[in-house]
Amino acid sequence: MKVMIIEDNLSKLKAISDFLNQRSGVECCYAHTWHSGADALFSSSFDLLLLDMCIPCYDGTPQDGVHLLVFGGCEMLSYLCRRRISIPVIIITQYQSFGEAGMNLKELDIKLRKEFPQHYMGYVHYNITQDKWKEDLAVFLDHPWIGGSEKS
Repeated sequence: MKVMIIEDNLSKLKAISDFLNQRSGVECCYAHTWHSGADALFSSSFDLLLLDMCIPCYDGTPQDGVHLLVFGGCEMLSYLCRRRISIPVIIITQYQSFGEAGMNLKELDIKLRKEFPQHYMGYVHYNITQDKWKEDLAVFLDHPWIGGSEKS
């Protein structure tokens, strides 16, 4: 299974990669920004996308004027639809609320299920101090929809 991970937090990326590398047959590719992720998804084929919700638009730092997309994950899902890129997506985030309005994770989940039913599979709440995220991610990875199987 070929997995694309779009994540800008290097310690979180390492934890996710380490977890995935323990599973046989998993090949991971990485992007740290919205644009580098979009380029990779457009030019290559993947079986699964693990997507952070809040991601920078371009490579660089805030001092360089790089803009953080609070709902970058939503924008990526829209991009996948527009480009007709078929890939299951799991949001993996350490935040429980988003944006100035403070949309919580469960509200975001409902919104994404409604707007992107063909891509969005669900979310994993990442917490560095607990291993529950690994259990939650493993459930998704073991799902028959991953790896090219069709939804029934």
